[in-house]
Parts: sequence; C-alpha cells; structure tokens
Amino acid sequence: MSQFYKPQIFMKTFALICMMIGLGSLNAQQAENGTLIIAKIEGQVKFYKADGSELPANAYGEGDILPIGVSAETGQGASMLGILSNGTLMTMREKTRMKIGEFKQTPFDPGNQKLSDLQEEPSTSDVTIDLNVGSLIIKTKKLNKRSNLDIHSPVG
Repeated sequence: MSQFYKPQIFMKTFALICMMIGLGSLNAQQAENGTLIIAKIEGQVKFYKADGSELPANAYGEGDILPIGVSAETGQGASMLGILSNGTLMTMREKTRMKIGEFKQTPFDPGNQKLSDLQEEPSTSDVTIDLNVGSLIIKTKKLNKRSNLDIHSPVG
C-alpha cells in the first residue's frame, strides 16, 4: 500500500465531511455546495485566488477545506491528496495546477458510514474539475446515475 494512502486519515476526513454535509436539511432535494478537504500535502503546494493572485504560503494545509474556485499548484516532487464529500479521492501529482470549478451535492445523512464501507457515492453530485496542467489520479466510488464528474483541460 502506498505511503500516501492512509486509511485512518480518510475515515476521519470523510466523517468530518459527512457531518458538514449532513447538517443540511435531510428532506431537501436541492443540491448544496460539496466539500473538498485537503487530506495530505507533500512538498511545496501553492494556492491562488480566483483572480489568479497567489495566497500566503500558510493559507491552506492538511485538514482544511479548499474553497470552490481556489487553485492549487504542486511543485517539483510535490503532491496533494484531497477527498471530496461524495467519496472521491483525488491525488495531484507534481507540477499540476487545478481547481474545483463547481461542486454541488444533495445533502445526506452520514449515519455511521465509513469511507472504506461505501460502495457508491452517498448522494447525487455534480463536480467540475478544471485541470490547467499536470496530472490527477482520481478514485471514485460508483457514481449515482444522475451524478456527473467532469474534468476540463485546455488540451481536451
């Protein structure tokens, strides 16, 4: 198993995400903003506002929520692991710049669910990832039929 994959981190992070999403009205069928939590950072990762200006070096770290529209950029030999509230794991490899352009998710009741126990995403979601340069490794649970996971890149 990879040094970068730590089941304990994912279970704790997913529980936090579930609590945050689950706090919404459980009867509502309207999607709310989903969440991306930074689970692990190795090496230098820079963050940029939507207008392209660089944020301070300590703006975000492990355990923080990366807001929609904020870009992350990994340096030489660096990587960042994020977990989306729909159960998707996303690893940014070195020399990668990306942002979550849109992330809507139907609220759900997390109950006692653990990330490792999920066979499919906990609720319908619509995710758009803008990949400017570099590579991402995406590992997702089975998406609901009405869910979307789109990756936009300048090269297609």
